[in-house]
Amino acid sequence: MERITEDPPVGDPSEGGDDLIVAEIVPDAVGTWFISVEDGTSMFLDLDQQVLRVAHEDDPDMEHFELESVLAWPAVGEPLALEVVEFGGTDVLVLEGGCIDLIIRVPEELLVAGDLLEAAQELCETPPRNAWLLVGDSASMPDDEDLAAQRAAIEGGPWVWTCPKHIQPGDLVFVYFVEPEKAVRFVARALTWAEFDPTRGVNSIKKVDPHQWWTFLSPFVPVDSISFKQLEEHFGHKLILRGKPTHYVPPRAFDRIVDGLGELDDEQALILQRPVGNDELPPAGEIGLAELTEMAAGALNTESMVEEYVVEPLLGLAFPASDGFRITRQHRLESGRIPDFAVFNGDELRGLVEAKLGIGRGSGPLAGCPEVEQIRRYCQEAGLPGLLIDANEIVLVSPDEDEPVGYLDRVSLGDAGITEIAGFLAATR
Repeated sequence: MERITEDPPVGDPSEGGDDLIVAEIVPDAVGTWFISVEDGTSMFLDLDQQVLRVAHEDDPDMEHFELESVLAWPAVGEPLALEVVEFGGTDVLVLEGGCIDLIIRVPEELLVAGDLLEAAQELCETPPRNAWLLVGDSASMPDDEDLAAQRAAIEGGPWVWTCPKHIQPGDLVFVYFVEPEKAVRFVARALTWAEFDPTRGVNSIKKVDPHQWWTFLSPFVPVDSISFKQLEEHFGHKLILRGKPTHYVPPRAFDRIVDGLGELDDEQALILQRPVGNDELPPAGEIGLAELTEMAAGALNTESMVEEYVVEPLLGLAFPASDGFRITRQHRLESGRIPDFAVFNGDELRGLVEAKLGIGRGSGPLAGCPEVEQIRRYCQEAGLPGLLIDANEIVLVSPDEDEPVGYLDRVSLGDAGITEIAGFLAATR
């Protein structure tokens, strides 16, 4: 795909790769599968835990079945005739219905947090740290059938959307469509950290840059249309929604947007909780622990801002000059590699630090992430520990371990965390 940057990348409610949307579930399959039937019935078939959950269009409660075995397997385009044997039983349970219109393999990374329903619900009940304006067009505008399928899946299934590098699970998103009416139509919550994937493909009318970061989203909740003109009034300045896939929504703009929506129903009120991150960045030289933890990640637009407002204050707290430490920038290793920061105690190099706006791990482990591998190579060459710091997290990397040995959330960082960082990198406390 040609690299084009003048138009905004958008998400795709059915995008997820050829290995997610399938024609049938074959015998001996593993994993969790979402099955949609044209009569409104939706199912989760968990072949690892041997559980089947069924939701009917006219009944919000799910039926649960523990399975011994599956005798007949579903296929797209065929009438539903799923035959299973319940656990501990001998009778065959036959689930019959209309034609199957969609079968999706639920990505494994969405299952690591535990129960699908509970994980999504827990995130939606928590106040977001940030709010974002994400962009789509008529190619990614969901219809009623799409919304019904996503809602049945609860956690969003393969619904993914382009996002900022430093989005956090639980962050609020306003979904704006540049076509057909130039308005916000839905709100949702991010369910995962961002993941960089240039192969996924962007669902858009026009070609856009495929080099995008992606997040899974909770089911879309409709809101009264918020026009482009109204958004500019709420933000208090001109908005340019071309050429950039995401825009940070500061709390003051959020307040105006929600006030303009009037009375919210229970579902809207649950999603539209006020962001708690502070977007008013203090002078960089006046950032203490309190300011460091209260700062909204969304207020940091670039990697250099992470360096100025997060990394330098954090290193100053953990490695004070009064204890003989000094922090240098752009320290060159023998190989020519250049970490962003180096921590010295006197003339002795004690550790290395790399800064990023975000870490591309999605909902999976940190091990193997390109950003982690970069600092790990530095650490291995120098034979020293290192820190990977982005807008949200502090990752502790050892030269002797393939996986990070620990990480700390910036927003919950306390004195004990500062001590842990200092002790890990310089073994001083």
